[in-house]
Amino acid sequence: MQSDGAEGGIKLGNEAPIIYSENGYLGIGTTTPSQLFSVNNKFMVDEFGNVTAKNITAENYIGLGTWQTNGDNIYYEDGNVGIGTDNPNNILHIKSDNPVLRIEKTRDATMNPSITFVNSAETPMSITYENSALNFKRRDILFSIENNGDITSEGSIYYNGVLESENFEVTDGGSIYYKGVIEGANFEVTQEGHVFATFLRVDIDQFKDYVFYPEYQLMPLNEVETFINTNYHLPEVPSEAEVLENGMNVGEFSTILLQKIEELTLYTIEQNKQIIELNKKIIELEQKIENNK
Repeated sequence: MQSDGAEGGIKLGNEAPIIYSENGYLGIGTTTPSQLFSVNNKFMVDEFGNVTAKNITAENYIGLGTWQTNGDNIYYEDGNVGIGTDNPNNILHIKSDNPVLRIEKTRDATMNPSITFVNSAETPMSITYENSALNFKRRDILFSIENNGDITSEGSIYYNGVLESENFEVTDGGSIYYKGVIEGANFEVTQEGHVFATFLRVDIDQFKDYVFYPEYQLMPLNEVETFINTNYHLPEVPSEAEVLENGMNVGEFSTILLQKIEELTLYTIEQNKQIIELNKKIIELEQKIENNK
């Protein structure tokens, strides 16, 4: 053991010096330790117990930067954190042959396992496991998946694609097919395909009130008769063969029926006018006959 000539400096053989600086810092491999304890100014511990590690490699690389503490909290000052990778691409990058992230609460914990997503000033969105269900929340529960697979929602559920199982199918065109029983307080679907409900809403993109517009061309009744005698169904109404093959679109078919009712109303109004005129002529003829007696 020998002094290297620096103030408080000690050497062990020809190894790098150990320096005690004037401010009480201990350095190994450096004459200018910047923290309370420093190894080559790459591994440092300050007076608060914070540890800084730079350019350190190990079998499982963690990353570069500074770990800090705040009470019971520990955090990474800057950069990305890698677990199982020495090249983290995100704030937290986990690479493993078994990449499972487990969130588990202790037996006496009052909080449930949860992940919270925050976007600026918007209300935070969280995913929480509680009461044997996975709940998606924004203040209140919006969507819930039970342990038994049941799904409940306080709002609308949107899906763009096809859902299909043995007894259930939702097509990309929005059609729903289900073989089984669905039952609620005001709604029921039986296995025979019967639907019972207190209210049904069908959204459509066009209604048929244009039939009453002055420019609408009402097909003359003699042409309607010719069409029926040729095709065996009303104009613009699907044929029996089409319905049996493709089924019936309830919203579209309801508007077609409304169109036919409105057209029938116009025919009736026109016929009523003709009846009134005929009655006038009949009265005139009766008066002439009576005057000629």
